[in-house]
Amino acid sequence: MKTLMTILITTTLVLTACSGGTDSQKTLAKPEVKIEQPIRTDGIEFKVARAVTLEEDLSNLEEFERSLNIYYIQIKIPKDLTGQLQIKKFSENARSYQYVNTSGVQYDGNQAVLVDAINLQDAKLATQKFEYQISSNGKLLQPINFSIKPDLVIIGTVDLASLPLTSLDLDIGTLFIDTDSRLVTGGESISITATNILSNNGRIETLSEEYAGTSAIRGHTGKNGGDIVVKTNLLAGNLKFIMRGQKGGQGMDGIPVTEVPPQAAPGRDSADHAACDWSGLLVSPPVQALIERPPHEHCSQYCPQYARNGEPGAKGLPGNKGNSGAQGGSTGTLNFSATKATRDQISVELIPGAGGEAGAGGPGGAGGAGGNPGAIRTEVCRSNVSAGPQGPAGDAGETGAPGFAGESLKPVLTINGKTE
Repeated sequence: MKTLMTILITTTLVLTACSGGTDSQKTLAKPEVKIEQPIRTDGIEFKVARAVTLEEDLSNLEEFERSLNIYYIQIKIPKDLTGQLQIKKFSENARSYQYVNTSGVQYDGNQAVLVDAINLQDAKLATQKFEYQISSNGKLLQPINFSIKPDLVIIGTVDLASLPLTSLDLDIGTLFIDTDSRLVTGGESISITATNILSNNGRIETLSEEYAGTSAIRGHTGKNGGDIVVKTNLLAGNLKFIMRGQKGGQGMDGIPVTEVPPQAAPGRDSADHAACDWSGLLVSPPVQALIERPPHEHCSQYCPQYARNGEPGAKGLPGNKGNSGAQGGSTGTLNFSATKATRDQISVELIPGAGGEAGAGGPGGAGGAGGNPGAIRTEVCRSNVSAGPQGPAGDAGETGAPGFAGESLKPVLTINGKTE
């Protein structure tokens, strides 16, 4: 059985600082590319290298950015094996293959030199596996297998959701964060294992400032920042983590009052009989007039008690108190470790989500019904009476309390084996 040989591309970066400069003046270092010894099998030599490495003075920064995820594959084949030369390149991730163009072969003594290129700029953020199959004179030689960890390039503001991810557990080559650029995780829990990190005052943020300041759904706790784990061999430049939680939702308003006070008392009824008014007579009424029914002609009838309107309804019950605002989201957790770095290269800002606004008090209950009008019992006592007016609505309930801010969770930083 043929033995498959594998090489894994890695990059080592070294941090340098301007003499007497501040943290913000620290510059990126020149990456020193270290590639494993070339593969040699069946007389064929196989090398893999980055297309461009970054100069110490950053003079080729733009070119370096453009060339991230581009690799050159150099294949040296003995001249006597170049007859009917055919090379197939298989991509395990894409599940496809293509023929390598052999028309550009150049000769160096007794060896044919061929250069192929691999571009991972549009590839998924997962380790890319390749196999080169070389046939000479109809004979398949030893296949060559290798893997390349893709680079993650952050320029400007990049949302995690926009990246071509296959998993939230990333194992990559170089994480490059351009000047004042940022990766926003959107509150997702993510693990990034990078061989190296190149950052020029770059940031990794849980939630954007705009999103964090927007209230969660009413009555709901703000979104947490999620859990971030970052592991790297070496950090070059300065990197800041901003751990934000979202503002809590506003509290719900007080529940409306459904209970109504009992109906008010009815108005007084009129008298059920008429009486005689003798006040207009100049003489005392004869005894006979007092006992006549109907009253004597000198006795004028009057109503001693008219009916009254119903009593006003009672005031409605006070509204219920509003609910407290929801708690803000926590900052989320950060676990960062770097084998080669200094503490002053890392900064962390914790911004828990603010508590939600208080819910308004509920509306007061409806006023009670007015009392019925008094009854009119005799024609002489007829008058215009009506039911009492409905009582006024109750007072609105008290406003609830504002919500509590989210938790600030202490980050765990491990630099050069020391944890704080």
